Amino acid sequence: MGFYQLGKVGLVIFKTPIAAKGVIQLTKKTFGHTFTTHGDNMTNFLLNRAKGSGMVQGQFLNNQKAAQFILDNVSKTLNGAVNIPIPKGFPARIIMPDGTFKAATHIRLVPSGSGVKTAYPLIP
Repeated sequence: MGFYQLGKVGLVIFKTPIAAKGVIQLTKKTFGHTFTTHGDNMTNFLLNRAKGSGMVQGQFLNNQKAAQFILDNVSKTLNGAVNIPIPKGFPARIIMPDGTFKAATHIRLVPSGSGVKTAYPLIP
């Protein structure tokens, strides 16, 4: 028997598995490609992607804190994707095409039927 955190998007109620010690499981069903593309272990990939595309890339620096933020705010996606301001000092950054970093100010949440399709840090 596991523990779950309940969430709601519109009329859809979903549950996210939580490990016994309070660790949020980063499932694709709930978080889409958020952590496989923008997660805390994706630095080299995102540096190369930013350089190659010429576009800034967002990265979370603590997947668990990001997952909790997403779960706390997913209900705001009822009418579509949203940019949510993040608290100063939140572990997220923007990778510039020249390889430098900037602190993120917002997180973009793109909804899916069971959570988010993706979420990533940005500076709007």
